Amino acid sequence: MKRVVFLLVFFLYSAISWGQQTWKLTETMSANLDDKGVLTITTTANSEAMPNFIDNIPPWYTVRGNIRSILFGDKVTVIGENAFDNCHNVISVTIPNSVTTISGSVFFGCVSLPSITIPNSVTSIGNLAFGNCYSLTSVTIPNSVESIGFRAFSQCVSLTSIQVSSGNTAYSSDDGILFNHDKTILHTFPAGKSNVVIPASVTAIGDGAFFGYTGLPHLTIPNSVTSIGNRTFMHCSGLTAIVIPGSVTSIGEDAFLTCSNLTANCTSLESVTVEWETPLSVPNLFNWGTSAVNTSTATLFVPSGTKGLYEVADVWKDFGTIVEYNFTNTSYIEAQTLKIYASNGILNISGLQLGKPLNIYNINGQSVYKGITKSETEQISLSMQGFYVIVAGNQTITVILKK
Repeated sequence: MKRVVFLLVFFLYSAISWGQQTWKLTETMSANLDDKGVLTITTTANSEAMPNFIDNIPPWYTVRGNIRSILFGDKVTVIGENAFDNCHNVISVTIPNSVTTISGSVFFGCVSLPSITIPNSVTSIGNLAFGNCYSLTSVTIPNSVESIGFRAFSQCVSLTSIQVSSGNTAYSSDDGILFNHDKTILHTFPAGKSNVVIPASVTAIGDGAFFGYTGLPHLTIPNSVTSIGNRTFMHCSGLTAIVIPGSVTSIGEDAFLTCSNLTANCTSLESVTVEWETPLSVPNLFNWGTSAVNTSTATLFVPSGTKGLYEVADVWKDFGTIVEYNFTNTSYIEAQTLKIYASNGILNISGLQLGKPLNIYNINGQSVYKGITKSETEQISLSMQGFYVIVAGNQTITVILKK
């Protein structure tokens, strides 16, 4: 009798540990988790949408760690909101051609998921649908997709490419970057991609386009851009220098909130350069609740003769140092210990410390010079006029070179 009881307890424990369970989602839809970790969603109806899990958690949530694969029956039309968020051991998802909607936060935090095939039946991908899928390396958007939500692929740190099928009429891709169809709106820059270049066709950088991108120390926005969306560069914790051209006429909330830790102030931001003769009225760019960029330690570079206006303008007045620039081929700019002078395309930098790194980046964030200082004064030839970010030791200076 004891042996029978022991075996019964063993099999019960095995069933619980492996998650062998069945749940009723609706009168006609059920979910079954087998002993191999395969969760299957099926329906006896001709077609049916999964319920959303907004106000309640999905029934498999307590055993989500046992789920390795997710399969949907060929009559499921909608994958419900929040259905599989933080199923951190999922390595495979099979979506049939019956599915038209991948709802918001469906696979958010599925950190082990290496790939996903989106069938050519899906028309909508919701907000945060694949957010924080750290192992996801590439995605192809099929022709059928008409809408992609806010931060649908944000903080996918291994994602280097988002491709779009050539027949899609709503979206396009170039060099792995997701745009609207005519490439005027930058929708998503993959978090695992290096070499940030914003094409000249872009007039708007969309909401959350660079959210959580960590490989972005210096950012120069091209002067084709007129608008920057909400939380566009939020949590870009490595961002130290920003150049915003005068072409930008609107910036969304928390656009440059660079804190990666919501409970601590950010200290990485060193300089912001703007071109507006009159300070642009902007919402809260650098602060969110108790989280804030410490602009009191950063430098704001403004056009010559405008310092007084920025010293009393909301948001801009919070910078610890405001410096006017008027950088032409005959004028000096001085910041901290450095003095910079340009003449005939030659950049003269004095006040350098010997043996320290010296890096210069162009408007697209590409390196145009990289070296170690051999003297207190260096002369560097630059082939084009425009914005340059100079990083010398622990100093970051933004200059405008006019030939």
